Amino acid sequence: MRVATSVNSASLKEIHAILAKHHKLGGNHFSPDMIMAWAKQVEFQLGEGNAPSFEIKSWESTSGHTEEHTLSDDACDYSEVWEAWVDGEKENAVQFLVPEGSFFDVAQKGADELGVDLSESVNVQRV
Repeated sequence: MRVATSVNSASLKEIHAILAKHHKLGGNHFSPDMIMAWAKQVEFQLGEGNAPSFEIKSWESTSGHTEEHTLSDDACDYSEVWEAWVDGEKENAVQFLVPEGSFFDVAQKGADELGVDLSESVNVQRV
């Protein structure tokens, strides 16, 4: 399973463009630190298992309505969900994230998550 886990530099540009178009104060009002604060809201949503999105309150939006804006797939970094278990104990499997596109020792990460030494008895699979 592929999940968005964090925002990236493209998200900051996207957030700025959305604020420029939809926020009463316009894009020039927002400093990089302020845009980063909006990005933290997006990361909070990701952490809750939601889409990469943020809200502009009704009193802040150009429309006068509360608006929810969802970022594109390109604005997020993704990870794959894996699970690990010791032979004969799949009911005690643990899930963990592996950053997409990285060179990563999945078996070692699985053993670490289980709190055991890496051995032939550790099994891992992509969820």
